[in-house]
Amino acid sequence: MFYYNKSWRIIVTVLLVSAIAMIIGSGYAFFSGCSKAGAMMNTVSGILALNSLAQLKESGWFDRVMAIYSDSSEYPYGPPSSVVRRIIDHPDRPIRTFFRNKLFLESRTGAYLLIASIVASIASGWM
Repeated sequence: MFYYNKSWRIIVTVLLVSAIAMIIGSGYAFFSGCSKAGAMMNTVSGILALNSLAQLKESGWFDRVMAIYSDSSEYPYGPPSSVVRRIIDHPDRPIRTFFRNKLFLESRTGAYLLIASIVASIASGWM
């Protein structure tokens, strides 16, 4: 989706400015007696969490972690057979294999779940 690094920098900047504006706004709302100050701070936490993911992507942290754990010199012929047996499920159950691989072996699924939880946290604060 965002392959050009400058777009990640724009996202980090916009989210950080938004979080600062929400912090100032929630402080004003708190001292003026508005009942939505807590919801605004809950939104700030979600914005900062999304900002942290964008910043880690921009900084190359995810790439460095993958470089450490995908070292082909340690396993020149691929992972050991015990690991392969855990990855490859029963061939007669392709649906179970598909869901197991998506849920437990793809790192993108974890990122999607993290983003969904952040969005749910923001939504619950405004309900």
